[in-house]
Amino acid sequence: MLSNEFTGVAICILILVFVSYFVVKISNNRIESFSLNEHNVLDNYFDMIVCICIPERKKSIIETFRKWGIKNVHFFDAFLKKDYSHEDFIKMGFLDKDYSSYLNVGRLCCHYSAMSVYKAFLNSNSKSLLVFEDDLRNDTYKNVSDFNRKITPIIQNIPKDWEYLNFSKCYDFCSKEESINEYWSIPNRPLCRTAIAMRRNAAEKIVQNTSKMKELPGDKMIGSLIQNKMFKAYSTKDITFFQHREVFGSNLENLAKTNPQKCANENILMKVL
Repeated sequence: MLSNEFTGVAICILILVFVSYFVVKISNNRIESFSLNEHNVLDNYFDMIVCICIPERKKSIIETFRKWGIKNVHFFDAFLKKDYSHEDFIKMGFLDKDYSSYLNVGRLCCHYSAMSVYKAFLNSNSKSLLVFEDDLRNDTYKNVSDFNRKITPIIQNIPKDWEYLNFSKCYDFCSKEESINEYWSIPNRPLCRTAIAMRRNAAEKIVQNTSKMKELPGDKMIGSLIQNKMFKAYSTKDITFFQHREVFGSNLENLAKTNPQKCANENILMKVL
């Protein structure tokens, strides 16, 4: 009798352990599944997301997007300055023969790569494009939840009539910008293309007006279009994505050793001009 009771108790304990194991297992799987399936707010908003990258930065940027939960990103292999010369771009009709010495081959490859992405976007059925460069600072956001918590209100407050967005502008004439809401302003001449977005109208005008280089790099040509009100452009009031210059340096031989400053030193520029 005692043996039977002991056996019954043992069976009950085993059943409890067995059930508890599967409850914990299922619970853990749910947490893991939620984590894996949590949508990044950018994936939900933009039709096409592209990252322009050079080979030595690709592993790092893939890890960054994985950390932030950005899944629907396409990687565009940038044109490399080691493979081209000024003469190559002149022959392609992309560079004027009387070009400025400021336009080094790195700057030419940068804009040529970007233009290739813009053209691919225009040849697709997508209505909006988000473009990242490959030197993003990985520690800006801890994970997808942190990313969404901070970025969602920015996305939700994008002006409805936007045609061009700059999430990380640099060297803008900030005294001339116009505030729209808590997160967005109308910039004057925003530079840098760390993270920009565009709709088809802006992409068409950029392609039409910046397809041949002579004096200005690509971001300055686009900045001039914005300054001349060629399309409706907005920029975030705070830098949303940072360049990690301390790690990656500058492939364009730019001088800033850290992320470029958001606003230009207008007083200094006015003295120079």
